[in-house]
Amino acid sequence: MKQGADRAALVDRKDTGLPMIDAYQEFLARKRIVDPMTGIAEIGMPLPSALKPHQHDITSWALRRGRAAIFAGTGLGKTLMELTWGTRVAAHTGKQVLAFAPLAVSVQHLREAEKFGMIASAREEKDEQHISPLQLDVIERCIDLWSNPNDVVLTPFLGIGSEVYSAVKMGRRGVGFELKPSYFQQAARNIAALENKRGENNLISMMEASK
Repeated sequence: MKQGADRAALVDRKDTGLPMIDAYQEFLARKRIVDPMTGIAEIGMPLPSALKPHQHDITSWALRRGRAAIFAGTGLGKTLMELTWGTRVAAHTGKQVLAFAPLAVSVQHLREAEKFGMIASAREEKDEQHISPLQLDVIERCIDLWSNPNDVVLTPFLGIGSEVYSAVKMGRRGVGFELKPSYFQQAARNIAALENKRGENNLISMMEASK
């Protein structure tokens, strides 16, 4: 019924002397759907330097866009773009980002995250959902309030190492206990990635100081 009314309106405009092309453009304008940007208007800190130009542009667009889909072919670095997007969204919202992936792909995500110094973890089929996951900003605030540089931060429930990771990052030392081997191994990878990143930064600082 509405479609017929639109046609009738289009014919009526013809009787007014308005060119048919203008009437048709107006008809299309009424049908246009506008989807505004819903993402992060100001991305803030620069994206990782490991991103190639096309990865940087696509990830920046997706962060600003909000509701976005990245259709990138094989070999264009989708995993790094996804990890970068998730890391920035998590930092912006203060919440975790959930990525659905087949088991083999989840392992690839963990390897890429470790390689580029990002935090990621994969849940196993028999894992129970944690009822109170801690965000890094909450952990860092507690460490800042109740410890000093070079202090030791102890966590009896290490998990994937968030508390120890933040402690080392903030100039403290960390000790943790974990019963589940896969969680402990991921914690060790996260700390190793942080140490590698700190070593690279120290090397860059030394090189700049020697100039």
